[in-house]
Amino acid sequence: MSDALQTALGKARSAMSGFTPGQIGVIGVAIAALVAAGIFLSRMNAAPFTPLYSNLASADAAKVVQELDAAGVAYQLEDGGNTILVPQDKVYAERIALSLAGNDAREREVASQRDADARFAFRRSQPP
Repeated sequence: MSDALQTALGKARSAMSGFTPGQIGVIGVAIAALVAAGIFLSRMNAAPFTPLYSNLASADAAKVVQELDAAGVAYQLEDGGNTILVPQDKVYAERIALSLAGNDAREREVASQRDADARFAFRRSQPP
């Protein structure tokens, strides 16, 4: 070990030698509580992840993930890679960016299904 590290460890040992085992235990618990509070607060401040797309085919998911990587956007995969989650505050911006990049196959599929549902509902509402 380096001399500076040896010196620091020696000072720490000499400082700790003046404490009783009970005091050392209390210090350890206090340090653990501070670390746990820091982790908890950092997770509370992080934006929750929400689905960007779900039920994607593997090829479509790979394209979306590639675009997210290129843009530097954090993401998580769920459901065997078929669901892509992004921070909640970036969902709409990323959908638009992916749509502009030409990866809007899922959007076209959803819009097509929505149009088909609307046509079916319209036909059902017409009198015979």
